[in-house]
Amino acid sequence: MATIYLIHGMNQQGRNIKELQEEWRISLENGCRKINVTLPSDTKFIFPFYGDILHELAKDVDNSTGKLVEKGNASDEEMYFIRDLLNEVVENAGITTEQIRENYSEELSEKGVLNWAWVIAMARTVDRIPVLREIILNIGTNDVFKYLSIPHIRTEIDKLVVGHFEDDPCVIVAHSLGTVIAYNVLREKIKLNVDTLITLGSPLGIRTIKKYLDKPLLMPSCISNLWFNALDGNDIVPLNPLTTRHFPITPEITNKTDLVNETPNRHEIGGYLSDPEVAAIIYQRLTELNNSIK
Repeated sequence: MATIYLIHGMNQQGRNIKELQEEWRISLENGCRKINVTLPSDTKFIFPFYGDILHELAKDVDNSTGKLVEKGNASDEEMYFIRDLLNEVVENAGITTEQIRENYSEELSEKGVLNWAWVIAMARTVDRIPVLREIILNIGTNDVFKYLSIPHIRTEIDKLVVGHFEDDPCVIVAHSLGTVIAYNVLREKIKLNVDTLITLGSPLGIRTIKKYLDKPLLMPSCISNLWFNALDGNDIVPLNPLTTRHFPITPEITNKTDLVNETPNRHEIGGYLSDPEVAAIIYQRLTELNNSIK
């Protein structure tokens, strides 16, 4: 029996675990139908659900990037995190100094160590561009920062996920924040038996995220076959692919950067799992594992 672990992403609190797992399974089956294959009938699905616990541990919400920066509704460390993320988003989007200067005011008073006028101007500029605003809100102002920066939260979430793992060879599919959790867990748990890691819509290539990862970056030794990463270029979360430029490890991660995620924000898991190439890799690895176990 081949086993597949599904590690979900951000903002899943309050969801019904069985329904969420079923959504993942159905999306994967849709992808398999596109290539005329069927998953092994005895495939074991395991879904480590951490959404509710993370949300309870990390309650801190604001719905506007500009307001978060201007009002000082964040710790100094979180402000540094948001500042660095803003810089990277502005750089990737090609926003000019002139555009930021339009939102700059020397009259802005400082309400905290990091609430200087230029950071506020960047936040206001990004806040007026819906796609860029979503990037900041999804990565900079929710559970992601808390998981990365607060040791006891990361420990609790990692422990919960690890507690679901068994000894048999497996495939791991992780999405969004789940890819960060999966990497952290696999980097430390060298005795796990992972045939393939598949990361979808991953923010691991973002400089601001990498600052919080243990160093050096490396290929987890428990992965015996492949790390495959896929993203839609218009996805609001992964600013960069996991190439050697953005995630320098050896051996290199296999990247698919031309995937078209047909969900509204190009980030939802259904749009990734239903992709034929993603489904084909999952099917191939599960089938080979299933045959080797028999």
